[in-house]
Amino acid sequence: MLNRELAGKVVYTDGWANDYTWLALLFDAAGRVPAFRLDNLRTLLSEEEANRWHDTKAQVQAELHVERHRASNDARVLQLTLLRLKHGLQPLGERGRNHEAHLLDEMAKLDALTLGDLIAAQHGIFSAETQREHHAAALACGGRVIAEHLQHSLAGYVLLRPGEPQSWEILSINIHPWYRSTGLHRRLLTRTLAHLISHGAITLRSRVLPGHEVAIRLHEKLGFAPENTADDSSLHYLIRVADLARRLRQA
Repeated sequence: MLNRELAGKVVYTDGWANDYTWLALLFDAAGRVPAFRLDNLRTLLSEEEANRWHDTKAQVQAELHVERHRASNDARVLQLTLLRLKHGLQPLGERGRNHEAHLLDEMAKLDALTLGDLIAAQHGIFSAETQREHHAAALACGGRVIAEHLQHSLAGYVLLRPGEPQSWEILSINIHPWYRSTGLHRRLLTRTLAHLISHGAITLRSRVLPGHEVAIRLHEKLGFAPENTADDSSLHYLIRVADLARRLRQA
């Protein structure tokens, strides 16, 4: 999975010596060779930025109210610290943090409603907390949520993240059963398309849980082509952004 997600990329860590050792052990046990390179986050910093790193990181942690040691939290802190040092970008304000946290809670709740039984059948146990952590990790890595609210609650969302150059991936698309025949999916995908075009995307990939017939039919209707992968946990699809635009115009 790591090789598939990170092929040809450089992954930066603030604990290079430890992470390099554990990564080597992991790949040795699996009998594989990493398709990506692990490097020290320090190589991204100038001397002046390195001197300000620890104070800036502490400030970001305090502003984000990070209390639990989780991979998604740690990645978000490192990302925002680097952005603040490089570009003067600020972390989310209190209102922004509260909005994102509430949206993640809503997404996990909708997933439990529509995917809980399916995920339980595939993987044994559905955990709303784990699902929320997956979504938070995607956002920490540059992902984007496109959401629609109706009657003051989440009616549907698309979770995207950038992948290869000029390519994005749909990690999750979910619509409340009440709104599946209302054209909500078209509105969500039209907004998704606008986001892809504005970011220069040429291709769009998507993942669907096996057995999720609603999502499978939607992908087939929109012209997504199935991809053959070694991943048995998800069905993989691919479409050109231009083809998706044409399909949405015809829908």
